[in-house]
Amino acid sequence: DTVVLSLVEEREWGLRGELLPDLQAKLNAYLAFVLDGHLADEYPQYARKTIQFRLHHQSPLSPMDQEFIERVRREHLDPEGIGWEQSLVRTDDGLSES
Repeated sequence: DTVVLSLVEEREWGLRGELLPDLQAKLNAYLAFVLDGHLADEYPQYARKTIQFRLHHQSPLSPMDQEFIERVRREHLDPEGIGWEQSLVRTDDGLSES
């Protein structure tokens, strides 16, 4: 009974937070979609379901990226009861790890 909203990042994260503005924009859009009631309006069958965001990425996150995600979880997702999961997806050999 969980609705999973997935974010996919195929680019390299870099060492200086180069992708953080894009990730922040995506997370803001997802949060607004859920918290402003758009998800429930467009998909009434999901109105009372648990929400989880899931980030699928092809390269390891830098410490700066991981710190940002932890802050978002602590300050924005956890208080709203929104779960978080991320998985490193390897496309070169078809393997995936969570």
